[in-house]
Amino acid sequence: MKIGILQAGHVPDALIEETGDYDRLFTEFLDGHGFVFDCYRVVDMQFPTDADAADG
Repeated sequence: MKIGILQAGHVPDALIEETGDYDRLFTEFLDGHGFVFDCYRVVDMQFPTDADAADG
């Protein structure tokens, strides 16, 4: 199952070196369940091509 992550913000600068940005945090949190991830940084105006770009 392909999961689309819509990143609507960035981790605060004080934490980003330790944790990475939100795309990394959510990918690591949900990893291990057979998912494939695609992150769309909507905060930086990067959007999926259409509503069917991911399964969830």
